[in-house]
Amino acid sequence: MEGVELAEYYTEQAEAYWRKAGRLFRTSERLIAPRLGREAAVSVTGETGVAFRALAKELPDIGGDGNMFTPTFVGSVLALAYMETLERNGYSRAEAGKALYEAYYETFANLPSFMRWMLRRKEFSARHMARLRESAEASQRREYPFNWVLTHVEGNGKDLDFGNDYAECAVLKFLTARGRGEEAYMPYLCILDLAYSRAIDSGLMRTGTIYWGAPCCDFRYFEGRESPATTSYEELPEYRNRRGEGRGRT
Repeated sequence: MEGVELAEYYTEQAEAYWRKAGRLFRTSERLIAPRLGREAAVSVTGETGVAFRALAKELPDIGGDGNMFTPTFVGSVLALAYMETLERNGYSRAEAGKALYEAYYETFANLPSFMRWMLRRKEFSARHMARLRESAEASQRREYPFNWVLTHVEGNGKDLDFGNDYAECAVLKFLTARGRGEEAYMPYLCILDLAYSRAIDSGLMRTGTIYWGAPCCDFRYFEGRESPATTSYEELPEYRNRRGEGRGRT
């Protein structure tokens, strides 16, 4: 896909994602209303939607519907749009990152237990493992320069159900290419993986990310293990193990 066709594709993806994000923004409005007021909190949702739709049109081709990570790509720019909107409304970047984490975590943690169980089961299903293996193999061909590049890690039957090593990150590459310094938002976007895992008990752990200079982002899942419960990336192993100042690699 190129040009207008690609922009139209991501416009459709953004609209679909936005509809699914309704619960997230109801949570967000409840959490930020004590500080901003109800009307302003609702306005933040509207402003985020406008910014999100504009950003989505700029996303590069990573394989469209054939890439299982396309929704993640789209969702990442929604998170960025939300943080930037909060900053325009008086939040510091760290405060916006915390607000994003709390809204994201509470949205999933407050789902009925059966729904969280279903999400967790999907995460560890044979079908999901097969898709991850296929995606990892396809990514190694580097057909789409802005795509993730990953290696799938099989479980050992003891303390690891599965893992993925991401040597290249689509989100980091996209934000860096924009040339606006937005790659500095990556730690706040990356921690959302841990927020989601904590909410559904999928046991994600990570010791390094390429943003902080590691060779790869080493995702390791073990069902039922507790994921880090913190809103601050500075308390995470990936930050403590950082190499350099966090400019990342492309």
